[in-house]
Amino acid sequence: TGAVCGKKFAHTSSLRDHTYKHQGVRPYVCDFPGCDASFTAVANLSRHKKLHFKDGGARMVGSTSGKGARGKGRGGKAK
Repeated sequence: TGAVCGKKFAHTSSLRDHTYKHQGVRPYVCDFPGCDASFTAVANLSRHKKLHFKDGGARMVGSTSGKGARGKGRGGKAK
């Protein structure tokens, strides 16, 4: 059970990732050159990384990579 909000989780990893949201911690960082996106959950990082290789070729997704980008808030799409 989440200490801050009382939300219940079936898996400890889900509780951990949810707690990161309350703490403002984003430990899962994209390692693509020039990208500064980071996420509270590894699944979100995995989904993000696919953007770099959309349409079969590597492409740059920079600091405005949208949802989850460090310091950029929510919303938006990769450019």
